[in-house]
Amino acid sequence: MNFQVTDALEDGFFAERVIKTIRENGKNDESKRELLKLVVKYIDKIEEGKSRKTGKRVSDPVESLVAYRKALDIIAALPCDEEVNELRIKQVLEDVKKEVSNAIKQDLINPDNLKKTFEYFQGARRLAIQEITSESMQRQEPATWQPLT
Repeated sequence: MNFQVTDALEDGFFAERVIKTIRENGKNDESKRELLKLVVKYIDKIEEGKSRKTGKRVSDPVESLVAYRKALDIIAALPCDEEVNELRIKQVLEDVKKEVSNAIKQDLINPDNLKKTFEYFQGARRLAIQEITSESMQRQEPATWQPLT
């Protein structure tokens, strides 16, 4: 399995865990708290990628740039009436981070308070599926026709 497929699978499983956790509305347990903290780190990594794009030094430039590129793809595919620009990207990331930070502070998962997060990670899951499917289709050997003898 190549790196792109492995990376897409990892992204897809992470997105699925977030979606499933949001659907399990209720008090946070330790695993939910840890997942929510990972979401904040994930958003931080995307923001580092944006900083790297503008020339600032970050801890892991390649990983953060890849995270930022994927976030752009996800945000561009989200349903929205407005143009996707720097302001829109910043707003989506801030909304997700704010919702998740509030869920951590309140120690409670309420789907009504995590709508932007849910929408973002549905987009992340769709992107992962597209990447896996696209890569798998490119790697398949063409079918060969054998005449019956």
